[in-house]
Amino acid sequence: MESKLAADVRTYLRVRSSGDDAKEPDAIRWVCCGLEWLLGAGLQDEGCNGWVDGILPATDMLRDAIEVISENELIVRGTAYWVDGTGSYWIEPFFGRVQVSAEADSIVSYELRFGNAARGLGTTPYGKHVRYVDWFKPTQWLFTISKMANAV
Repeated sequence: MESKLAADVRTYLRVRSSGDDAKEPDAIRWVCCGLEWLLGAGLQDEGCNGWVDGILPATDMLRDAIEVISENELIVRGTAYWVDGTGSYWIEPFFGRVQVSAEADSIVSYELRFGNAARGLGTTPYGKHVRYVDWFKPTQWLFTISKMANAV
């Protein structure tokens, strides 16, 4: 699945640099699907009870919701849809940074942040409209899941 996410990130970066605005929403949707899978797997490894049911960039609130860092790296800030162990739906802040290889469909590194540590999980109901930019940028994240590049 990591190679699929890497391919989707590379596709998005190509579409974005081409200026083809019509293809950009579909390309970022696939990136977010991969981030959803990666976050879900990481939270499961952390023993978190529940699952991620989608990630949506906060393009309506943040100018930097989708930020291209380099030709091989991007950041997505937004909302992760969280379903707790009882089946209740919530929204949580999300940050994802992914760097892919320039030569192959592989991930060099990633960092995923999820949930506001000050509030805990399950405090913002699904369907609530977030009105504050700060909601997307907690001072302390509840979970940070990462894979770092191999040192040479």
